[in-house]
Amino acid sequence: MIAAALDAGVAASWVTGDEAYGQDPGLRAGLEARGVGYVLAVSSATKVRINSGRTAIRADEAARRLPAAAWHRHSAGSGAKGPRYYMTPVHVTGPRLTLREIEPGDTDDLLAIYGDPEATRHLSFEPRTRDQVQAIVDRSIDSAKADPRTEYGLAVTRHGDHRLIGYARLATEPQQAATIGFALHPAEWGKGHGTEVVHLLSALGFNFLGLHRIWAARSPLNEASARTLLRAGMTQDGRIRDHVFVNGAWRDSITYSILEHEWVPLDGLEAGEIAEPDTTTAQFPDHTVGSDGSGEE
Repeated sequence: MIAAALDAGVAASWVTGDEAYGQDPGLRAGLEARGVGYVLAVSSATKVRINSGRTAIRADEAARRLPAAAWHRHSAGSGAKGPRYYMTPVHVTGPRLTLREIEPGDTDDLLAIYGDPEATRHLSFEPRTRDQVQAIVDRSIDSAKADPRTEYGLAVTRHGDHRLIGYARLATEPQQAATIGFALHPAEWGKGHGTEVVHLLSALGFNFLGLHRIWAARSPLNEASARTLLRAGMTQDGRIRDHVFVNGAWRDSITYSILEHEWVPLDGLEAGEIAEPDTTTAQFPDHTVGSDGSGEE
């Protein structure tokens, strides 16, 4: 049908389609022969060619190799609620880490973080039960289906390893803003992962969602979190008094923010800066992450 339309003289500078079309090698070859660009969905295992066609690799590996700054968000046209932008599932990669969508099988690994008293010591909540963690997993999966999507609960993983080692969250707010937070497993503390996670969340917010401002909060006792947020380019804004109620008492939060023109993408950093050790966490005043030292929020 697409080929027939093009042959009939229908003008098209590029073609897009879902996996049903993307899995058809004849369609792709026909478009290339006609000099028509295309964006077609394929399965992650599909082999694609890079290096001027000399190298064949899996599609997901090709996507992983691209820096976050190489991705650009495009509108699929206006809908009932304004321009419709698509980036589902979310998959943002950095030098060592990846943010991906939460999956049903992530419950145990997330419980190892949120159920650990040490891992939650500086967060805005007390250790979670398995049922509570399951509810977070379910909510994260459901939020990915929302339209418009306002919450991104994501798994932090290492390259080449699908297992969850951390949980990151971005929640949009009015005025092109969002709040972020994250928590890492204690075994991952001190490796500088926190700085990279903040950059990946910033890439999601600024590159893909078109945000203007991103902010985070930490516990006043979490100096490691302060170092991580500052190293990622954020600026300390102030203090929210009695911001969260945790462990039977009210607690203040120290807030940080970064604006779109202030953010320097991760690729602009030296590897040594990314690798600096820290033990951080940034917080949310709800079920997600807290700030203050449980490793790297």
